[in-house]
Amino acid sequence: MKSFWFFAQFVLVFLVFFPPIASVAVQAFTGAYGINYGRIADNIPSPDKVATLLRAAKIKNVRIYDADHSVLKAFSGTGLELVVGLPNGYLKDMSANEDHAMDWVKENVQAFLPDTHICGIAVGNEVLGGVDYELWAALLGAVKNIYNAIKKLGLTDVVQITTAHSQAVFANSYPPSSCIFKDNIKQQYMKPLLEFFSEIGSPFCLNAYPFLAYMSDPENIDINYALFQKTQGIYDPKTDLHYDNMLDAQIDAAYAALEDAGFKKMEVIITETGWASRGDDNEAAATVNNARTYNYNLRKRLAKKKGTPMRPKFVVKAYIFAIFNEDLKPGPTSERNFGLFKPDGTIAYDIGYRGLVSSSADSLRLSSKDIGAQGWPRLQFLILSISSAALLLFLAVLVIERAEAESYTVGDDLGWTNIVDSNTYSSWAANHTFKVGDTLVFQFLTGRHDVATLTKKAYDECSTTDPLGVLDQGPASYILNETGNYYFICAISGHCNDGQKLSIKVTASPAQPPSHGPAPPPSHSPAKPPSHRPAQPPSQSPAPPPSDTTAPVSPPLPSDTETPMSPPTTTAPPPSDASSLASTFSTMVKIMNVSNVVVLVLAVITTTSLLGAEAGEYTVGDELGWTIPPGGAATYEAWAAKHRLSVTDFINFNFKVGEQDLAIVTKEDYDACNTDNPLFVFQEGGEFQFVQSDTYYLTCTFAGHCTKGQKIALYIAPAFSPSPSPSSYPSEKTAAQHANAVKFVSKKGQGLKKLLPVMMKSL
Repeated sequence: MKSFWFFAQFVLVFLVFFPPIASVAVQAFTGAYGINYGRIADNIPSPDKVATLLRAAKIKNVRIYDADHSVLKAFSGTGLELVVGLPNGYLKDMSANEDHAMDWVKENVQAFLPDTHICGIAVGNEVLGGVDYELWAALLGAVKNIYNAIKKLGLTDVVQITTAHSQAVFANSYPPSSCIFKDNIKQQYMKPLLEFFSEIGSPFCLNAYPFLAYMSDPENIDINYALFQKTQGIYDPKTDLHYDNMLDAQIDAAYAALEDAGFKKMEVIITETGWASRGDDNEAAATVNNARTYNYNLRKRLAKKKGTPMRPKFVVKAYIFAIFNEDLKPGPTSERNFGLFKPDGTIAYDIGYRGLVSSSADSLRLSSKDIGAQGWPRLQFLILSISSAALLLFLAVLVIERAEAESYTVGDDLGWTNIVDSNTYSSWAANHTFKVGDTLVFQFLTGRHDVATLTKKAYDECSTTDPLGVLDQGPASYILNETGNYYFICAISGHCNDGQKLSIKVTASPAQPPSHGPAPPPSHSPAKPPSHRPAQPPSQSPAPPPSDTTAPVSPPLPSDTETPMSPPTTTAPPPSDASSLASTFSTMVKIMNVSNVVVLVLAVITTTSLLGAEAGEYTVGDELGWTIPPGGAATYEAWAAKHRLSVTDFINFNFKVGEQDLAIVTKEDYDACNTDNPLFVFQEGGEFQFVQSDTYYLTCTFAGHCTKGQKIALYIAPAFSPSPSPSSYPSEKTAAQHANAVKFVSKKGQGLKKLLPVMMKSL
């Protein structure tokens, strides 16, 4: 049981940083948040870097406006759910020729499945309501021929067929319940299209821009209503519904039009929405501040996973427009400035994402050769080595003490953020039981959030005046070392009132009586926009002036008589046995700053090098590198058999980001080529040092790569010890042994940077 919980704790930490690649999804939209990837620019990052950016931001749903093969290849194996586009220029041909539709699907969809998760085809964009009436007539035929092609290819359970509409298809939209389709579109074009979509289970896709609606009538529309800000909103007398933001009203207007046309049960998905951060002189609302406000509040709105006033059971789903500013787009300046990210991959403004950043990994490289070259005095070198050995001893004792503890990531996939509802974290806490010894992991970016511990009174009042302690380095871990009630908030202004607060109750561990001492201090862990806009955007009646009333305060948590947790303290009791020794070391580490821990981690690696022979450097597969071998699995088996590797060696796995990865798996999963539950996944290649003697089972998680031979079992011998023959390799390993193997894998440079938060969490 102890081994299991130890293993589970490590797996939880690894999944936070390296989520497993998902399988092909049946639906074209999972979750509630997606983004459009427009590429009308000559200065944006390459598709493989874009895939890395999206995975880092945890944005899974992506739409492109064509089926560019460089994008499809770059997205292969990433787990991103991609909707490709059939451009408007193809519609007439696809409508008239079934064979051409079949060829297009084979070349641009089937050829890339299943490695690239193409889950949808958008046939045309904003066709109905546009200026080309011939396309109106061709749209339904093209949709049917593309669908018939995927049906014949057996892809209907994988790929969904849709088309996106602008608001030009509506006759009016205010109030929402009065919205209907335009007469010249409804009967001849829209209803037949909706009937077919209803038969195949496709949603109604709408491009909705409160930005454009506001720009069309800024004197009569409250900008706060468009930006999800506090406002009195609007009232729909027909349905007796209230709207506090324009996007919800636009969505419900579409639902009203669908119901009028006879399709009440059809879902509406927003395929484009956004706000320009820069515009011409007559586009005064296109500012960075407004764009940040809209997209930040929109992300917060979608995170609630709630419906609209008219359709509360249909969760609002939206693709944001767009990833990048696109410098080659025609039209007003605003058309080139809808991006969340700048062309160099940095953020255009802060709504909680991080951009592409250059790695400082090289600064962390350190080996015995490096130390000697830097001229470190031998005495300092010896002291560092002794300190490293002591650290390893402390770690071993600490692991024994913490074996039965559990680790919980606050908010699970959502992490620690203020883009939540008022009861998000209380609901999360209600689903867990916390015991003494457990650890809370707060996932957040340094500088954007923090974790403050408070008294109950300060917690209820969201007061940050006198916190008991503050964790400001994300991600952060907090060990629950005593029974009682714990109160956490984010001390960033306004975040607590947004709902970023957590209260939990900790009970005694079954193997440990309740603690009455003070709690130790917390530990620190290190596309394009539519080319045709409606000449007259749907009118919105003026919203009443913003309300002065404050948002309702979330109900206080039930009161109790137990003493709140004690303020953080740096005093530890004297060690009297192994448990108290580990506790003392845990406290010691938690009061260290991150730089000191980096030095200690480097010391561990340095000590390993000192105790062994001169380090060797090897490249797995030699010139072949890490890829699907032409000779199958025997290729890497032969390479492993002719090399004698030890804990002092550096082993290079040479591969290109986005085309391969490197996963550590159990022996059972290695033999079965099961990559669903890897122990650890490295997305980038480089040199690795395996500092614990063991057999490591490595493969690639990309679909089909393992079965084609991209797998290798490496025995790493201790220093001064020859490698055994294959027959003497260790056989079955427990989950704990594999977890330990992962823990002691150290990648030079950037990998070392990844190791640090893992070690921090284990403390």
